[in-house]
Amino acid sequence: FLSELMKKCDASQVNTVKNIIEWANANVSRIWWGEGGLEYGSFVPILVHNQIKHQLFSIFLQPSKSQTGIEIYFQWYSSKLPFNSEEKRLELLSRLNLLEGVAISPDKITKRPNISLSILKEENALQHFLKTFDWFIQEVKAT
Repeated sequence: FLSELMKKCDASQVNTVKNIIEWANANVSRIWWGEGGLEYGSFVPILVHNQIKHQLFSIFLQPSKSQTGIEIYFQWYSSKLPFNSEEKRLELLSRLNLLEGVAISPDKITKRPNISLSILKEENALQHFLKTFDWFIQEVKAT
């Protein structure tokens, strides 16, 4: 995944993904690596809590640089505590929308909207994203 990422993306995007992988290794139960063929791939951090798998998001790699991004898994959150609550998903949406360049509409909280990986190239944006998912993990563990 990383070798393909280095071929298709600039250094700031590669660095962003490396930082997210490092965060995931310290904060989730496991990582799933999707292959999706030779030119596609994905990285999904998974938290297992009370024997339930919570896939946080996916960083996906496609042939076009413009298609490399982060898929937010609202669709999957909606079937698991505590994010089966519309209120919780809207709170997560609100936190994500604080990132400059992110404007996910409320009608997407049952879907899998994407945000560009380039939005996280600035350190403060990346830290905000990771703190948002630290909060997500805390909310799951509180159930």
